[in-house]
Amino acid sequence: PSLARISKHMKGRAMCEVFGAYGWAEIGGDMKWLLDHLLVRGVNHFVPHAFSPQFPDPDCPPHFGADDKDPQYEAFSHLMNYGNKIATLLYGGSPVCDAALLYTAESEWMSPADRVDRMHQPARILYDNNIDFDILPMDVLSQDPESTLYTAEVSQKVLTVGPNHYKVLIIPPVEHVPQWVLDRLTQLQNQGANILWLGKDLSPEELLPRLRSLIEPDISVSGTREFLRSCHYSDQENDVYMFVNESLSVQADCQVHLKGIGTRRGLMLDLLNNEVCIIEAKDGKIALSLAPNQSCLVIFGDTDCDCFPQKRNWARKAEAAFTFRIDIASHENMVEFQLYAAEAQSGNLPCVTSLDRQPSFSGKIRYTASFTGDNLAHQTQLGLDLGKVGDSARIILNGEDLGMRITTPYRFDLTGKVRKGENTIVIETANTLANAIQDYFSGYMAIHPAGLSEKIHWLF
Repeated sequence: PSLARISKHMKGRAMCEVFGAYGWAEIGGDMKWLLDHLLVRGVNHFVPHAFSPQFPDPDCPPHFGADDKDPQYEAFSHLMNYGNKIATLLYGGSPVCDAALLYTAESEWMSPADRVDRMHQPARILYDNNIDFDILPMDVLSQDPESTLYTAEVSQKVLTVGPNHYKVLIIPPVEHVPQWVLDRLTQLQNQGANILWLGKDLSPEELLPRLRSLIEPDISVSGTREFLRSCHYSDQENDVYMFVNESLSVQADCQVHLKGIGTRRGLMLDLLNNEVCIIEAKDGKIALSLAPNQSCLVIFGDTDCDCFPQKRNWARKAEAAFTFRIDIASHENMVEFQLYAAEAQSGNLPCVTSLDRQPSFSGKIRYTASFTGDNLAHQTQLGLDLGKVGDSARIILNGEDLGMRITTPYRFDLTGKVRKGENTIVIETANTLANAIQDYFSGYMAIHPAGLSEKIHWLF
């Protein structure tokens, strides 16, 4: 992504192949994590790996489609719709990067083995503190008119490389730097650029305090946020922020300060689940709560927010008691369901793929139940949380398809959907082909129990 931004001909277009060689155990949630990991770092064009003309093909599964035998293909299609929408919204604006990091790999090749790979130290500090940055090769310092890269200059004490503006340039700890690079860096520093030399001017532990003394970060975060990642794109009309909780176990509950936003209303988009709501910024601060592997876009611009609902705040929950009929359909024919259990209580459901049942089962599991909605229909807001699911889930309530979830939270908004009297709910889950096809790559990944495995809760 950094090269795409500083290259004269790439025009911000960064492409990456993704998803291949993980094995059939790669669920939709894994693919979303990989996609978000790249999107929030600036990749905006993707080539999904892989579509194979034969099935099974042992070369680098998963192979999407798989002669209609892949239970996760609907989840993959759902993810591709998400990827298309979010990549479109992030492409074309100007990235807001407070910092740049000099690429020093060439110099490290000349150093002892115990003094290499030092770029990760400042990079990790920047990532963990939501300070976006680009990696700049030494070539941008060359002032070569024939170069395909923009040349680094200083304007009003800000380092500029083409359309990109950096408030600080960080030099990782390095022992060998060409003299012409040293001379050019000295020149830029004399012209007002903020250049920080790790190992020379300050230690890695001193980097963050020094950064905060020099610049007001574009994004500042406080609260619980183990691996919260962010980026910011701006154009003449909109400021678009992406937030991703890359943690697989810790929920992010934090306050985010967005420089220059002030007090105004914007929109929060959960594009994976097609949910849009109003978000309020007060003095540039917004509250952010993201489940593990959850992401969102926050947009402030000229959009009329009044036509969108307020954000749901689920204040309490209660266990939902269903008596399910369970039917299963093998990956060999996912339209022919067969009875598995006539009556099964939610919260104590059988695991179809346990070792004492059908550990090689790959396919779909359908849970059907009736319930009375007299105490639910009047609720001003009502949701349903399925807990852990292996691996994707779709809900059909009274014949209405309420959509699919492919990762946490497996939460559905049922507000206004439940009626008084009898209601019928169908929860259809799908696992992967890893149970039926034990490929080499899947041996490195966890294979989840199929279907519903936790208590289900009403949300109010």
